[in-house]
Formats: sequence, structure tokens, C-alpha cells
Amino acid sequence: MRHHATIGEDMTRIGNFVVVKTYGKGYDLMIDNLKYGKGSFCIMRQKLILILSPLILLFAAATALAAPPKNISAAQGKAMMAKDSSVFLLDVRTAGEHAQGHIEGDILIPIDQIMKRIGEIPRDRPILVYCAVGSRSSQVANYLGRLGYPRVYNMIGGISAWQIRGYQLWR
Repeated sequence: MRHHATIGEDMTRIGNFVVVKTYGKGYDLMIDNLKYGKGSFCIMRQKLILILSPLILLFAAATALAAPPKNISAAQGKAMMAKDSSVFLLDVRTAGEHAQGHIEGDILIPIDQIMKRIGEIPRDRPILVYCAVGSRSSQVANYLGRLGYPRVYNMIGGISAWQIRGYQLWR
């Protein structure tokens, strides 16, 4: 079957492969046979489906396992820590903010260091993330969820909500 589209309009070249846009039908993967002197493209739709189906299923399973983080209040966070001593309390504020006051037992990993210090965050414990008001902690909690951390909680309102409730801060 000959295809008369040109690279850049209807087709995109990826190495020896060409992805062809088929209007209303998705995409086809083709092998560029020009190097063999045949002057045509060989459509391999069935092989593409067989190759990509397991990958799509694997991606879907991994995505399903990555539970989205749950937003909880300061009161729920305090109750969680009282009930379960294995909670990993993660402060993602700056060192200066942390020095002004923090929750007892927390671990400080500022948001700008999360990616390089990810190995310090355990996967086998519930993780409660907090910051000043809940914005940075929400970003980190979502990131950890996407990485597949199974039990991630974001403390909405952050340490401000903790302080408003009259809970103790450590300096």
C-alpha cells in the first residue's frame, strides 16, 4: 500500500520508523523501506498493536497503583501521628522557615531538594507532607503520588493551620 503524505505534514520520522496520521483513525507505524530500494512504506498496524498493547497495560497498571494523595486537616494530621508512630512527617519549607518553628519529629527536605533527596523518603510508611499554607506540600504530595508512593497525605493549611489550632511548635 502506497502512502503519499510527506514527512512533517502527515508523518513524523523516528529513526527508521514513520508515524503516519490517519485522519479519524489514529496513527499507523510504518517502516521506511526506501533504504531497501522499494520506494514505498510498509504499514504494520497489527504489529504495532501487538507491541504497544502490553506497554499500555503496564502503564495503566502502574498509574492505578499510584494512589493520589489525600488532603487532610491539621487536626486529622495530628490524630494520624498520634495513632501511627510510623508516619513520616515531611516539611518542605526552607531551612529559615523551619528554624522559626516546626512540628516535632519532622524531616526537613525543602521543595527545591526533593528530587535529589528522594531516596530519603520511605515508600513503606505513610507520608504526611506540610509547608507554610499547603501549596508547596500539595505539589510535593502530588509528585510523590506520581512516583508511586502508596500513602501520601497533604496537610491543607500547612503549619499555619497547625498553629491556629494551638498545637505545639518546636524551635
